[in-house]
Amino acid sequence: MNRLGLYLPFICLLLNACGPAKLSETEWHNLKLLPETLTENSLVFTANSANPMASMGIQSIANAGLLPLGSTATRINLNTNMYFLRLNKDSVTAALPYYGERQFGNTYNSTDLGIEFNTKPENFTITLNAKKKAQQIQFDVRTKEGEQLRVFGMVFGKRQASFQINSNYRNTIGYQGNYTLKEKPERP
Repeated sequence: MNRLGLYLPFICLLLNACGPAKLSETEWHNLKLLPETLTENSLVFTANSANPMASMGIQSIANAGLLPLGSTATRINLNTNMYFLRLNKDSVTAALPYYGERQFGNTYNSTDLGIEFNTKPENFTITLNAKKKAQQIQFDVRTKEGEQLRVFGMVFGKRQASFQINSNYRNTIGYQGNYTLKEKPERP
């Protein structure tokens, strides 16, 4: 019993540290208002890491040492701020790198290797997930090359977000990073 009393504070501290991030009332309120906020502002997601689906091809590249420093086959560090996804209810724009394998037909374009689009989203939904204290975002887009993409996102408090992109021609890839809210530019 004496040993249990000695280790109990450490166990409680460990369990408390592993829980979800605590949000202030203001952060939780702002997160719940995200759907209304997107009518007047844009959510700009900046990717810090890419998470490609594990495959023999990606593992071979990792084994050859061709990934950025500190990266693994399933988590690639993106050390620049140039990879983004900007969304609001009437348009989405993305310029994200792609690490993975192409699966099916369509023409191979050697100049547009990443995931790039600037279009109106289809089936755009935002759903509050109170259990995870996040907003779930989902929409479909079609690129200019004819590729169909389904985008799933989780926007958390503390300005963190993750997005997963499923394609009809490529393996699934995920991104993790931070987001900001910016005013939409006025259209002429």
